[in-house]
Amino acid sequence: MAVAASAAAMNNNGNANPTTRRDNVQNQSTTIVWKSPPNSFVKINFDDFVYRNSAAGGFIIRDYNGQLLFAVAKISGNTIVLVVEATTLGDSLASAQERGYRKIEVEGYSKLVIDDVNGAINLSSRLIKII
Repeated sequence: MAVAASAAAMNNNGNANPTTRRDNVQNQSTTIVWKSPPNSFVKINFDDFVYRNSAAGGFIIRDYNGQLLFAVAKISGNTIVLVVEATTLGDSLASAQERGYRKIEVEGYSKLVIDDVNGAINLSSRLIKII
């Protein structure tokens, strides 16, 4: 499975749409464009939100043509960002596998969770169990 640290934005019609993201740390803008996975792969894009006592996560699964196959958004309650990110990634992978997809590319903002899954770092065995 390929895992990459980047993001995508979709317009109201479900098509890939370039977006500009402001990076407050470096005070730079970055244009992000959804890119197709290789032929015969599906691509999962996931993201999460935590504010005060609320957390939510969501993901979309698209085929290599950009066709929307499945999407989910879920409120996770009161938790920390790493847990909701790991939960969303785990849910997205389980949903893809339940639908019979085996060639999966994953894309998201959570570099820590992605690096943990890829074995580049070791955050916690709890996160791996969630995923």
